[in-house]
Amino acid sequence: MTDAKPFPPTDPPGLSSVEARLQVSGNALVDCCNALGSEALSFLAERIREDFETQQQMLHCRSLPELAQVRARFLQRATDQYTAETGRMADIWARALDGMLHLKLG
Repeated sequence: MTDAKPFPPTDPPGLSSVEARLQVSGNALVDCCNALGSEALSFLAERIREDFETQQQMLHCRSLPELAQVRARFLQRATDQYTAETGRMADIWARALDGMLHLKLG
């Protein structure tokens, strides 16, 4: 009888460590996706609320200059909010990636 070893090896050195690292980083990625989804939904809900509020303000405008002013405020606020939201999303990704790069196992 020969001592034939399977090819590829079924348990190469360090495989369990790699598997553990992949599982933990996979969990971190799922957590990141959940955080991104939650943040996006909160942002979207706030934007929709502000859209309706602005429409109400526009309906009550009595002149074109007043309407232009409401619209300008809306556009400036939306731009500021989208910029801030981009930063929050980037922070979520950065924290997730940092966590995956500094995994502590067992």
